[in-house]
Parts: sequence; C-alpha cells; structure tokens
Amino acid sequence: MSGTSPTGQSPEIDIAVRYLPFTANSVSALVALLTGTALSPVGTAPPTGTTPPTGTTPPTGTTPPPTPPLLAMPAGIVGNAPVTIGTGPDTLILQLCYGDPQAINDTFALLLGGVPIAGPLTLTSNTYAGGGTPQVFTVKGDFTGLVPATGPGGSPDPVLTMQGATTSLNNMSVQSVTYNFVALVTNTNADSRNSQSPNQASVWVSNGAPTLVWTLPVAAAGGGTPPGGGTPPPLPVTTYPDTVISGATINGTAAAAGTLQQLVTATPASGVLLLPASPYTPATPTTPAVITPFYGVAVVPVPMTIEGAGMQFAGPGAAISAAFTVINGAVSEGLPLQKAIIVPQVAGVILKNLTLTAAAIDANSGNNGAGVRDSNPITSGGGVGCTLANVEITGCQDGILSAGSGPWVLMNCYVHNNGAGDGQTHEVYFNGVAGDATNTVTASNCFFVCGLLSTHAFKSRAMVTTAMGCTFDADPSTDPSEPVAGSGVDTPNGGLVNFSNCTFAIPAGAQNPIFFGYAMETTGPSNAAAVPAGTPNVTMTNCVFNGNGVAGDIQNGTSVPTATIDLVTCTFLGTAGAPHVNQFAMVTGTITQG
Repeated sequence: MSGTSPTGQSPEIDIAVRYLPFTANSVSALVALLTGTALSPVGTAPPTGTTPPTGTTPPTGTTPPPTPPLLAMPAGIVGNAPVTIGTGPDTLILQLCYGDPQAINDTFALLLGGVPIAGPLTLTSNTYAGGGTPQVFTVKGDFTGLVPATGPGGSPDPVLTMQGATTSLNNMSVQSVTYNFVALVTNTNADSRNSQSPNQASVWVSNGAPTLVWTLPVAAAGGGTPPGGGTPPPLPVTTYPDTVISGATINGTAAAAGTLQQLVTATPASGVLLLPASPYTPATPTTPAVITPFYGVAVVPVPMTIEGAGMQFAGPGAAISAAFTVINGAVSEGLPLQKAIIVPQVAGVILKNLTLTAAAIDANSGNNGAGVRDSNPITSGGGVGCTLANVEITGCQDGILSAGSGPWVLMNCYVHNNGAGDGQTHEVYFNGVAGDATNTVTASNCFFVCGLLSTHAFKSRAMVTTAMGCTFDADPSTDPSEPVAGSGVDTPNGGLVNFSNCTFAIPAGAQNPIFFGYAMETTGPSNAAAVPAGTPNVTMTNCVFNGNGVAGDIQNGTSVPTATIDLVTCTFLGTAGAPHVNQFAMVTGTITQG
C-alpha cells in the first residue's frame, strides 16, 4: 500500500469536521461498538436479562456536560496519510503503527471519560513499528466536562479509552498518546506474555486486548513510585510541559504565544519563524548563572526557516554567547514520531541560530533520539534533507540522524557530546540511498567533537560527502575494551569524499587511532556510482592531522579494494610521524610535518 491517494495526490489531507450520516440502526450499532453491549435490531427488545446502556445519572442539581458530536474517519485516507478531524481548543494526538507487518486495517473508536468522541477510525498504514513513520491521528474538539481537573495541582486528568471495533486491538502498536500536548500512559495489560511495565508511554498490543485505557501516570499502591522492572521507561526520566513561548514573530509580525509546535504550525510555507532569546541571568560572584530553555519539539510539515537568537556556545572553549535560544527536547509528550526535537517532513527546512539539547527515546524504540531527523510521511519516513546554520546540538542520543535522501547542508555548526553509549549512536549520522543523486552531505566551518557516549564524530553513508574548514575530534576513550569508540570520521558506504582545510584530531591516549575510515563495512561498494572514472575516491586538500602522541591511520576497508586517495599539501603535527595510509589501491601525494 502506498502513501498516496488513488488520485496520486499528497496524503496531507486538510479535513473539516465530518459527521457520520447515522440512521437509527447505525446509531445503535455504534453504541454497541463503544460500550461492548450486544446489539438488538431497532424496534425490538434487548435480549432477556440485559439492560440497554443508558449512561450515568448526574448528581442532583448538576447538568451533565454536553456530548460532543461524534467525529468520523474521512474518506480517501490511505497508507500513512495523517487523519485530522474536528475543531476546537482541545487536541488528542495518537501515533500508531502495526506491531506485526501482516496486520492491516485495525478499526477502533475513542472515548473520553466514557463518552464516545470519534469512530469508527481505521489504521490504514502498513508501517511496521520497528521501521517507519507512524500514522498520526489528530482529534480536535471542545471536551470540557469530559476531562476533570483532578490531576496533580488541579491539572486536567483525561481518561481516554481506545475501543476495538472487531473485539480486539491485536497487533496494533501505539507509539504515543497526548492530550493537549501532555503525554498519557497506559497500565492496560497488552502483552501476551503478561510482562507489562507500569506507566507505559508506548505499547504493542500482542494479546488482543479489546480496550486500552490511557491516563496521566499513576502511582503504585500506597502512593509510592511505580515498581521497576520490565520495559525501561522512556528517557530522559525527568520531563517538562512544553513552554508557551512569548515574543516570537512570524514573517516579521508578532505571533500569539504558543508552544514550539503551535508556532511552527502557524508559520506558512516559506515563512520565517523567529524565536526570542532564552531567558539568561549571568553568574555573579555569589550566584550561579541561570539559563531557562524553551521546552519544545516540532514536526515541520512545510518549507520554512526556524531561527533563534544564537548558539549557547559557538565552539570548543568558546565563552557563553551574549544571547542564544536553547530548545530542550525533554518534553512530557516525548519526541514527535519518536524521532527528534525537530523533524523536517519536506525539503526546504532551514534551522538557524539555535541550541538543541536533551533528545532521547527508550531502548525499545531505538535509543536514538536526535536533535534533528528528517522523515517524509509520503515515503513512510524517507529523507528530505535539511539546512543548519549556526546550530549547536549537544546532550542528545544522536546529534543528527538522517533518513538518506535529500541534501544536508551544515554551516558554522557545533555538534558535541551526544551519544547513548551503545555503539550505535554518533554526533552526526547521515544514512545512504544508493544511486540517489540527492543523497549528499556538505559541511563548512563546523566543529564535530565526539563525546564518550558517541561512536563517531562524523558518520556519512551519503553518495557524496564534502567538508570544508571543519574540525573532527575522535572519541576520547582511553579504555582498550571500550565498545563504543570509533574512528573520527567514517564513510562506510564509500562514495565520493572531499575534505579541504579540515583538522582531524585523536585525543591524547585515545584507544582508537583512526582519523578516517573509508568503506569499512561490506556496504562499501554501495556508492560506487558516485565516483567518476579516473577520479580519486577520496581527496584531502590542506588538511591537518594531530595524533597527540600517535601517528594515527587513514584506513580503507576491504570491500572497495580499488579505492584511491589524493593527498594535497596535507600536514601532521607532533613527533609520532605521518599518519599511516592503509589499503588504498593508489595513494597520490604525501603528508608532511607541519
């Protein structure tokens, strides 16, 4: 099943409110669906011994809340097309996949506080939970009265029920559920092995549960903390409500205060969203500095520029900037699509003058929350690329994680101290699509500094990788048994690689001595088409290599034994000697002492 409609139009469908054209029979059928009761034909008595559902009687002297109109699944939804229904101040967002790639067309209804608000809804996506973009259901309305203010501090306390239309929700994977951008959890036993965890933010229904109930996190009996064990909770453990940001402008006009996602949604195609500086009180001799980040995340559905006041730090050893905008991804609802703080869905997204930090998801979801990660809903999560200028990314599991297609351009960026410590996360990781001419990465005047939890400072599977004036600091680990430490730069799919005026450094005592690795995996031949005949696979011009006590290595793997490298006026620092250039079929030029 594709992600486009039968007419070939984009699945991004703008839905107005549509109500079901119910007859008496269909109303009765839906009541039976939502309440789980047996259905009797209209005009007949219910089965002996049963009582038709009548709802609850409100306390004397009170008026029951008005029942909102029942919202229906719009026609024409196919594949991963998002479903947006209803209008109003309140917003439910569900991100759904299939727990089993063989399952299709699960149908369900939604109830808030026991009152039906939407249904039947059908999960049309064929995206498997382990490898793609969820289908997003957005339900809007005025749900006043259905959500009592009995949560912590008198906050809204929603109780959302997902009711299976065919008696069960088997093989449905719920990636996240939010109510007014606050994450909900479930304590429904949805696991056929009875190994559920408390307060699950995502769940795979493998036991055919007929309903799932979603609430705010609940405490264990006795008011303590929910017990440990089972699936680890999503990271980071401490999360915060989205900041309502005041002082932003859209195309030069003052914008209404809103969350980052609300501001992005309000920005038209090709528009400019300008965010204010984060509140900052410098340190004094008696008080520490106070920095207040903006907590927020955003899916970006149209081309636009998102710009802040600057990076918090412009590079290694730099003083804190006078003005900066910090976006912290540790939000209550989790990362959108379980991917990143910023998720570009189309080409043409530009990020400028920002610091992005604290992106994380749990190990079961990939352990690879990123500062920026592209995801095209039309191609089930394929790449679109992105441009970053003066952007700092730190404290995430992956700094940047790309899907492959589309050009990535980085200018004057500082990416450092990211990683999850599992050997699979990197400061930046650009995926590859063999034969895709748009699959390119270009970096200029950037710092890529590998932290202890990151494997590579820079990893690119792109067809063409180009870097100018960049600095690459490799993993600093001195532990010989460290499973995480990788080379400073890695281009495992080969391709065409050009570096000019770049500095490569191995920290003193680091156990991995490789400055640069080319085609180090069996995927090395993937990008052979990117290298014109007679052109070196790798060209390094005016580059400097600092091994800090070791000569270091420039290494070709075994999967492209014909690879060649051209070294033009390159130098090394220190007395350990020039880097070893290993296993290239031909080496042109030398590396001399600087």
